[in-house]
Amino acid sequence: MKYSPAQLRVQLVKIPQDIRDLIGSDELGQKFDAIGKKHQLHVDQLGILGDEMNITLVGLSPAEKFASVISKELSIPMSKAEEITRDMNEQIFQPIRDSLKKIYPASGTTVSSEQKNQTPSSSAHPAREDILREIETISRPTAPKPPSPAQTQPIATLTQPAAPIKTSAPPPNLPGSLEEAKLQGIVNVPREAIQIVPEKPKESFRPPYSEDPYREPPK
Repeated sequence: MKYSPAQLRVQLVKIPQDIRDLIGSDELGQKFDAIGKKHQLHVDQLGILGDEMNITLVGLSPAEKFASVISKELSIPMSKAEEITRDMNEQIFQPIRDSLKKIYPASGTTVSSEQKNQTPSSSAHPAREDILREIETISRPTAPKPPSPAQTQPIATLTQPAAPIKTSAPPPNLPGSLEEAKLQGIVNVPREAIQIVPEKPKESFRPPYSEDPYREPPK
């Protein structure tokens, strides 16, 4: 069964806070890497095991079928799948057993590895890519989505027809004669011309010269 993004978002909100904090934490990554090295899993096997672990943590995969699911998906014997499940229980699932009880109230606190004769159903293998994408959105803000083309109206429907531009009539011709201009009251009265006459410079006063009758003429 595949889960839609809306179903995954609803499920992520339902899980306890301590499980949400555990998903994507450095502590979980270190424990998971240690289990992978211990059982000598390849890179592709580690990716599949991590997907199944996350699906179980958010409550979308039956916990009782964890061992049988990874046995099929990792192409490993059931005995090795049970060993991996045992380490997953001790390192990852046991510390949050109380919160797992809220997600799986009828399955106990750990993931069972005793379902050897059961084959995994299609519901035990959801769409991993969609689930992991939604799990990453817990700690990442969602970018605003651009408006869809269906919500935007074409520009042609928004524009209104332009109103016709009214042109003003040309001004009437000026009167052809002075009499007509006077009748229409548009003749300006000319200003009187003012003539400025420069002043003449004043001559300095000098007393008239007169000869001294008693002065002897020069020899």
